[in-house]
Amino acid sequence: MKYYCKECQRRVKESTCKCGAPIITTLQEEEVRPFIQRLHKKTNDCRHLLSHCLSFVVIGLTIAIIGFLFYYLSFSRENVGGQIEYVVNTACSECWVSMVALIAGGVLFLVGAVLGIITGRKKRQILFDIENIRATSSLESKPVELIVVTWFKGIKKWIRHQIWLLKHKQPKA
Repeated sequence: MKYYCKECQRRVKESTCKCGAPIITTLQEEEVRPFIQRLHKKTNDCRHLLSHCLSFVVIGLTIAIIGFLFYYLSFSRENVGGQIEYVVNTACSECWVSMVALIAGGVLFLVGAVLGIITGRKKRQILFDIENIRATSSLESKPVELIVVTWFKGIKKWIRHQIWLLKHKQPKA
């Protein structure tokens, strides 16, 4: 089980934190609000990092689109056996620009997406813990579900509600 350190707000498994403070499992009533405010500052840091990740994703996609355009420009017409075919000309600079742009765009996109997913999960965990601390005054940190599981549960609930509406909807006279 993980707990939050009262001093530095770090999630730890051990009985003492890296900062040297002993781990306390519950807070006094007057300590809850200041602790939650400090955790909210961590969510603000996550929000800023998420905006940087989104920038990486957008820049990566833009560079990849430019790479696809240059790939299209690298095709040339050739007459093969009396029939005209379009072939990629690997000797032209457009082909090499497209390869570099596709690789760079893909890497930027993947880095932004992976960091965004990790940061989003961290922010979601902190917000989940804030609600738990408000309700119980306990510094225990329970693991949060994956966002995909939450989405599927929401979709399942929505489908069940739609089926219930179809079954119980009164016909208009």
